[in-house]
Amino acid sequence: MSSVWKLIAATGRFVKDFYEQKQLLQRHIYPLLKAYPVENPETGKRIIQYANLIPVISGGSFATLRGKKLTEKERLLQTFLAALTPIGDDLFDVEHKAEDELMQLVSKPFLFSSPQETHPLGVDILKKIHRLLEHPQQFIDYFEKVFSAQKASQKQLDKDLSSEEIQQITFDKGGYSALLYRSIMSHPLGEQEEKAIYQLGGLVQLMDDTFDVYEDYQQGIRTLPNQTHDISVIKSFFEAELMQLGGIFRSLDYPAKNIEKFLFEITLILSREMICLEQLLALQDRNQGSFAIEPFERKELICDMEKTGNLMKSIRYALAHQM
Repeated sequence: MSSVWKLIAATGRFVKDFYEQKQLLQRHIYPLLKAYPVENPETGKRIIQYANLIPVISGGSFATLRGKKLTEKERLLQTFLAALTPIGDDLFDVEHKAEDELMQLVSKPFLFSSPQETHPLGVDILKKIHRLLEHPQQFIDYFEKVFSAQKASQKQLDKDLSSEEIQQITFDKGGYSALLYRSIMSHPLGEQEEKAIYQLGGLVQLMDDTFDVYEDYQQGIRTLPNQTHDISVIKSFFEAELMQLGGIFRSLDYPAKNIEKFLFEITLILSREMICLEQLLALQDRNQGSFAIEPFERKELICDMEKTGNLMKSIRYALAHQM
């Protein structure tokens, strides 16, 4: 299949899935938010954003890889987990709940019968997730790894953190989060696929850090993009990891045509990173070849992918580059 036909197929899949996702939110997420009003408007906004976007990107792509569309149960699980993510962030980062307390909630939500005990919306969503899970222990295990990675990420405030340690934290945060979403799919997860999805999640996290290069720096959070003085190093690393990732996925026991469709969808998503890195490289050139945050305004460091020019650049990149 040519790259153009892959683009048409991927676009069709995204459009259809977003339409179905919008209907599902009306049936399941908005009623939950009405039953359990969220105090922080920003959290409520993120719940809607995540529940609308993540199931299409993560669950939909996993479905493309296996060659069978999401079941209603899988779509619900992806949606509930996506809606839960901002709540978990608040419990961990804002309310500073202990890891063992959070894991008790994740693994045994039915023990929490009183809304006063903890976040009532989070408890209700977790109960709905557990009623649908086909691999509950796998879900709990990856959730624990996500919490551990989140706890380790607090070290990113440490000025003495090495680039190797930052890279490990980055890949653990993204890798285990991606595997958590994969764990709620119905089909089994093999060892090689686990390795591939971990690496994919790490690259997604690195992309997020690149887009948040200004905000993270202002908050004192050390990431690979905001600590380097040479963005080309990040770009070369990202490209090499992409090529390696394509090889790992092509070794999996899925039909080759499914793998190629999946890789193209992933390239469409990750191509955003290359556009952002090119923007930062241009700033580096203006700063005598050394990248730094301080000389530039926020608007110069923010990569706006809603701009038509940037969107078209990312599509052209995906069409021209094969993982």
